[in-house]
Order: sequence, then structure tokens, then C-alpha cells
Amino acid sequence: MKTVAIIQARMGSSRLPGKVMKVISGKTILGHVVKRARAVRLLDEIVVATTTGKADDVIEVESARLGVACFRGDERDVLDRYYRAAQLHEADVIVRLTADCPLLDVEELDRAVGFLLDNPKLDYVALGSTYPEGYGVEAFKMEALSKAWREAGLLSEREHVTPYIWKHADRFSVQRLELEEDCSRFRVTVDEESDLQVVSALVDALEESNPFFGVKTAVEFLKTRPDLTSLNSHIPRQAGYWKSVNEDARLKVARLQSMDEEKEATVRDSEKWAEFYRTGLGSLYPDENLLRLIKGKYADIPRSGRALDVGFGRGGTLIMLAQTGYEAHGLEVSGESITAAEDLAKQAGVDLKLGLLEGTELTYPDSYFDIVISWNAVYYYGKRSLVAAAIEEFRRVLRPEGVLLMSVIHPNSFMVRRLSEDLGDGARRIDRESPYDNRLGMEIFYDATSSGWRHLLAGFKQIEEGYV
Repeated sequence: MKTVAIIQARMGSSRLPGKVMKVISGKTILGHVVKRARAVRLLDEIVVATTTGKADDVIEVESARLGVACFRGDERDVLDRYYRAAQLHEADVIVRLTADCPLLDVEELDRAVGFLLDNPKLDYVALGSTYPEGYGVEAFKMEALSKAWREAGLLSEREHVTPYIWKHADRFSVQRLELEEDCSRFRVTVDEESDLQVVSALVDALEESNPFFGVKTAVEFLKTRPDLTSLNSHIPRQAGYWKSVNEDARLKVARLQSMDEEKEATVRDSEKWAEFYRTGLGSLYPDENLLRLIKGKYADIPRSGRALDVGFGRGGTLIMLAQTGYEAHGLEVSGESITAAEDLAKQAGVDLKLGLLEGTELTYPDSYFDIVISWNAVYYYGKRSLVAAAIEEFRRVLRPEGVLLMSVIHPNSFMVRRLSEDLGDGARRIDRESPYDNRLGMEIFYDATSSGWRHLLAGFKQIEEGYV
């Protein structure tokens, strides 16, 4: 199993801007973290994960100077940054380190990783609350990270990476390792100027004789220096996490206040789709590119079995599949489209099994379909998190040897050219009239990168892509 340490780092900090590049005893704080991580016996690779912001260019330069890889991703969605970095570096086990904790204990980190590797049923191991703040490291398996990435929805869960895992002990196997003595009153992380003074004093006093001094040595020193511990003892433990939790609560109130508006928007979207199919525009399907794939490149797909079309329009593709020999199932968001498809199927003399699509969850058993189609449809889930959940459902209901045919928006398409500003989580709103349809005001998900879609499809054994 490949174990990768991912060090999150950014220049932006409201309390101590640029802290990860502050210098202690001739090394940047990030440099201290990398030096100690290199001494951990059970780590196979070290990656610095920073943001795509220009201010963090300096972190990429520093990572190169230190001789470690640097991944750049979303600033606020740190969970997404970790997931993508772990995918890119093919990690089986991830060790989460932060660039504001320069005194990580090499032996204790080895102990945590070893404990996870020696207990296959565990998903997550961390150094617990008896450690001073600044020594808390976490090790977890890729399967747990992937599940959290797909399902975590709260700001605190996205910004602090692992809360979704350790808050759901019913879904994950979690273990915390503790010290014999409760040392939680001490603080050796760097969030404020006073923290920097404390950590600098520790390094100056101890590192020359013991380059990798650990938590017990640090605690014994701090016990003799109340003048130092008094500098940062007033700072609450895990202040950043609890700030995010408070923001969760604020957003929840705002969410409750807007619930009626959201229900109205759902009704409006359903009505728009009904009008779209009522006008006959939906009869443009089956799309000729999709037909070319099914009858050409994927002509060896068996002409029998079960097929599912998610977002089937007026049912043209499903009718073609039924005529080919499939048991054809379809889901749509509008009852109008179901009625239209049933009428067309009756005229064609085929039977379709149709239903309403409500959210991302599919009401089919695992490994039920031989082929799943989502053509010009999946991006209407609107947000990256919902698209990810929908794709995971496609994978779940497909047989292991099944095929998913899915189309997404080309960066140069007319739809992209008429989009509004980014709404967050990959969502954008169609904000100008189009001669093609009347979907004005609907939200879509847009990712211009092939790598972004490959990450969303990471659960599939083989991915083929092209332009149609």
C-alpha cells in the first residue's frame, strides 16, 4: 500500500498572513514540516497541497526548492484538494499534515500510520486530544476519503477535511491514540505571532542537540518555561474548526429561511422542462453522436440486457434501445416528458419502464444494468457534489462489465458562452436567452478540464474520452 503525506499550506491567514513561509532557525515553517516528514519511516511520498491563488505561487516555488511535489487546488474546499492530490499520487493511505504545525513527532506519526496499516478494518487513526495542539496528525484510507469527498456537505467538513469521517463512527472505523499524560494545555501550532515566539524558542533550545525532538521532550521543556506558555495559553484549541462550525449553523439558518424559495425554484425548473418537451424540441433525440457511439465504437455491447437512460427527454434513445433488444428503463424530472415518451413508445410498439427522477439516488439494486446513459443531462444536477453523487449511483447500478455513456459540456459550446459568473461548487446559471431552448435561469455544473471529469469518474475501471 502506498502511503502519502499531504501537507496543506497557503499564504492566506487572517491572524498571521504568510505564516508557512515564516523562518525559524534558518528554515521556513513549511521546510521544518517537510524535514520531519522525510524522517517518518512509513511514508512513501510527500506532497504539498496549496491553492490555485497567485499568492500561493511562492509555496509552489518553496516546494520545488525542498524537493517535494506540489498540488494546487480549491482554496476553501480543502477536502476536494486532498482528494484530488491523493488521486493524482495514487495514494492508498493518506497522512494529513498542516504547514502550521512544524514540530510533528516522527515516532508518534510512525506509530499512528503503523496502527492503521496493522489493523485492516480501521478507516482512520489520529493522535488524540491529550496531545498538545500542533501534534495532532491523522492517517486514513483512500476509501474513507473518497466517501467523505462524495458525501460531506457542511462547510466545516469541506474546509477541515476529516470531520465527516470521525463524526460518523457508525459508517467508519475510527481510532484515536492518546498520551499517558494529558498535555492538551500546551500549544505548539502557529496561528498567531505569540505561537511563533513559542515554537521559535523550542527550536532554538532543543533542535541543535536533537534535530527531531518529540512531544515528550517539548512538553518537559515547556513545563520549565511558564513565561513561554503564558504567551499563547489564551488561544482556544481548534479555533479555526469551531469558527467553521459556527458558520455551519449560520448557513443552516439561512438554508431554512430560503427553503420555500428553493421549492418554488424546483417547481419552476420542472415546468421549464415540461415546456421544453411540449414544444417538440426534445424530439431531437436520440442524438446522432450517441447513436454513432452505440452502433459504431461500442457495437460489441450485447444487444440484450437492461439499459437505463437518466434524463431520457422524449424517449427516442430508449425506443431505439428497446427495438435493439434491451429492457429499457428511463428516469426524467418532468411528468410531461414521461407522457410524451409513453406516447412515442406506443406508436413504435415497444415497452418502456419509466419513472420520475428525484435527486441523485437511484431506486435500483446494485449491478442491475448493462448500460447506463446520461446524455446532455448530468450537468443539470448543478453542483460538483451532486454530480459526484449521481456518477457514484451510475457506477453502483452498473454491472462490473457494464458501460456508462455520458456527455458533458464542451468548453467552446454555446451553453458555456452564455453562462453567468461562478456560483460556487462548479455551479453556473444560464443567464441569457438562447434560440435553442428556454432553460434560462437553470443552474448547471461546468468543469472545463478533462482531469476534473476523470476525478469524478475515478470509480470506473476504464475511462475513454473524445469529442462528439
